Amino acid sequence: NAYGKYHFKEARTLRTDFLNKMEAKLSGLDRPGGSSPYLQGHDHPTLSDFSLYHMIWYQERIYNLHMLDNLPTLRQWYRAMKTYESGNPIPLEDQASLHLAAMWEPAPLPDHMRKSLGGGPPVTLNVKDHLSAFTEGATGLLMGEDDHRYILRKDHPKAGPIHIHIPKMVHGSSL
Repeated sequence: NAYGKYHFKEARTLRTDFLNKMEAKLSGLDRPGGSSPYLQGHDHPTLSDFSLYHMIWYQERIYNLHMLDNLPTLRQWYRAMKTYESGNPIPLEDQASLHLAAMWEPAPLPDHMRKSLGGGPPVTLNVKDHLSAFTEGATGLLMGEDDHRYILRKDHPKAGPIHIHIPKMVHGSSL
């Protein structure tokens, strides 16, 4: 219908205008020692970079729009960001990865998330949707909780203590 066609055209125009602004921003960034390839002018990406990267990556991956064909600086930035996609994985044998895990303690919990110090009984978190038929709950000590997630502690016999961060809203997790 004409209504949908109008909004699609408007959205495409807004996206093009936004990408042109990002091209201009990146083209003008300078810092001591040279120009920065990142949005905030640092020598490393920030949340802004990852947020924009995800938006462009998704549209390129799903719709193959070639949005950056005429935006050389943004295309260069995208290539730099793409290197963070898979990192630099190092293949490890099972025992080596367990040994490395056992050498580390989980990061300290933020104060606002401290629920207990693991002194209570174990709890099991389950999903409350169509996935519940295919998954079993995660059992551990409830270490932390905020509006968005639970943190369970599990003690693995070879890897040692691990913290599992489970989102509350994604699949309707519940105790």
